[in-house]
Amino acid sequence: MPGRMHGTMWKLYLFFSFVCLLSHTSDGQAFSPAVPRTGESALNPVQCDQYVAQILSKTETLQHHARYQETYQIYLQALETVRSCQSPRHQLPILVSLAKFVKSRGNKAAGLAYLKQHLQITTALKSHSDSIVNYTRQADIYTAFGDFPRSLEVLLKAQSMAEKPPVSPLLTEIMTDLGMLYSLVGDYEQAFDYQKRALKRLKPGEVSKESALILARIGEAHLVQNQYREAIPYFRQALRQTQQLKMDTFSATLTGNLARTYVNLGDYEQTFAYARPIIKAFKKVNNQGFLTWTYITLARAYLNTQKPDSALVLALPAYRNSILLGSKENARDAASVLADTYARQNDYTRAFQFQKAYNAYKDSLNSELTSRRVAFLEYNQKLLQKQSQIAQLQEEKVLNNRVVSQQRLVVLMLLLGLGAGAFLVRRLIMTNRRLKDSNQQLAMQKAEIDGQASRLKTQNEEIDQQRHQLQNTITELRNTQNQLVLKEKMASLGELATGIAHEIQNPLNFVNNFAIVSTTLVSEIKNHLNGTTDNKPLEVADTLTVNLDRIIHHGQRAESIIKGMLQHSHLGTGDRQPVDLNALAGDYLQQTHKSVCQKNKRLSDVRLYLDLQPCPDKVMAVPQDLGRVFVNLYTNAFYTLGEKILQSADDYQPCIWLSSTCVDNRVILRVKDNGMGIPANIVHKIFQPFFTTKPTGQGAGLGLSLSYDIITKGYGGQLIVDTRWGKFTEFSISIPV
Repeated sequence: MPGRMHGTMWKLYLFFSFVCLLSHTSDGQAFSPAVPRTGESALNPVQCDQYVAQILSKTETLQHHARYQETYQIYLQALETVRSCQSPRHQLPILVSLAKFVKSRGNKAAGLAYLKQHLQITTALKSHSDSIVNYTRQADIYTAFGDFPRSLEVLLKAQSMAEKPPVSPLLTEIMTDLGMLYSLVGDYEQAFDYQKRALKRLKPGEVSKESALILARIGEAHLVQNQYREAIPYFRQALRQTQQLKMDTFSATLTGNLARTYVNLGDYEQTFAYARPIIKAFKKVNNQGFLTWTYITLARAYLNTQKPDSALVLALPAYRNSILLGSKENARDAASVLADTYARQNDYTRAFQFQKAYNAYKDSLNSELTSRRVAFLEYNQKLLQKQSQIAQLQEEKVLNNRVVSQQRLVVLMLLLGLGAGAFLVRRLIMTNRRLKDSNQQLAMQKAEIDGQASRLKTQNEEIDQQRHQLQNTITELRNTQNQLVLKEKMASLGELATGIAHEIQNPLNFVNNFAIVSTTLVSEIKNHLNGTTDNKPLEVADTLTVNLDRIIHHGQRAESIIKGMLQHSHLGTGDRQPVDLNALAGDYLQQTHKSVCQKNKRLSDVRLYLDLQPCPDKVMAVPQDLGRVFVNLYTNAFYTLGEKILQSADDYQPCIWLSSTCVDNRVILRVKDNGMGIPANIVHKIFQPFFTTKPTGQGAGLGLSLSYDIITKGYGGQLIVDTRWGKFTEFSISIPV
């Protein structure tokens, strides 16, 4: 995908860029909050204010010089000191700064713990503004660690508090953060709404960090939707403001965004003009994240201006740095550039390797983003339910107040009647009648209240039923999502395999055919040379015969690999039907045993043990898919048994055990052999495509990879291996019925 960023992933990339910008992190060391000590001498309020200001200034300087351990110790000492102050309000700025610091060091739990202490103090002090600050910082932590539903919850709470009179100056920042949050989950309509509302709150012509940030985020929202020309004015306006404010790192980031925008528009002159100057700035502050994506931008521009060598010089270190930093987005984009560059240089082997890496990162990021969106939608649904329940409770409260008012009126009437009876004995009978009427009214009101309670109970039951239905719908959506991701992956791999087969098959056929013809010609030459006395030509002819045999062997090997790739890409093309896994697994075991015995007579001594427990339900599956899984597992088992037969004594008895159980609506099948086992240092690689432990020419490394995709992604199951080198190997298949 040359020259274009994937809109779905851009938002995550830009968000973490701003997190890196604001936190200035350079290592991943995590800290935990320390237990404060007592016994510090007390300070008066003025001394406390001066001390807090000095600590905040000093820690900011230390963080700028990357002295993080010293910064953390000073924060802890300061927290102990301000706890000796007369008012707990002096702890608030230290706790907020400390929470932000440990968050930047990668410790989510510590940051939330310090904010919890902060919230307890603000609640006790009834400080409205400090509570708003607390919720915005909580949202910052949840967003940084990908917990978007929790972030939305606390931001909405902060917005509600900030909009109450007097309106908080933090409302602009809160709206900006809400816009970024909705942009991260792909709701661009809400994102633009909040960002433009925040922009309207600024003064006309205002130049500040807040206005620059809002403009930058509006530009990013356009960028992730591939609206490149619309993004440019916002980036340029934000860049002018950051340059006026002398925010060098922020200015460099905006310059990089402009370079990204122009490379997507194909304007490579502007790309070079913006990207080249900021490399020095990022190197100066040792910001490897920004430096990496700047290299990727320049590499793409060099590639599209017919300079593939320059593209390689930048893309290779960018790819390595992305892996070291754990940035999947940068690794994906660098792999895309490298695949296109090597293809441009006709180095198709490396091009294919990086294309595989690109597809792997792309699938992983799509899966993560889909999971976040599902979680966010679930939270929105729960939020709507809560709002509905709150409205219903409010209605019930109003109704109860009316009932109480009526009851009070009745009691007042009773009291008036009793007073009148004390003064007017003659009207005692009338008063009693009135009391009877009042009691009847109370009984009727009680009956009405009981009826309302019954109706509320029925409504609650209906809400519970709807909630269960929504949960079932979400489960079905997740299953459908997994199947769609698998189909997309298989379609992409199928196109790649078909293209490779189309490009390689014809020259490979020529190689094999001409090698066979050449073998015949060499044989004829040898027949003509048999009568000669010079042995040198015969030796050359024998060498040619050996070389041609090797060419034929490896050509056939290449054909088998291509067939394996095509088989790997044709997963799940049949219709699903009820399948008895016990019968299917047993049949394939017998067929595979007969097949391998024809090739290796020693395997006829293998004993087969079947322990298949019946399951009341059948699995909806494509029999051919599960047949491939069984054949791959059985073939590997017979192969390792054959290897161990050659190395073991005569008393060794090769065995294969096939067993099944049905637990919690899942069928579990186990295939175990007492063969060679798998070494511990490579067992984690066995499900990777093209990885094999067999000698060259005996395996393509696609069997277990194909089996793993069929079970896990095709049927939502599990494929687990348990092995001990030299003892046994056991594969467990778990599939829901």
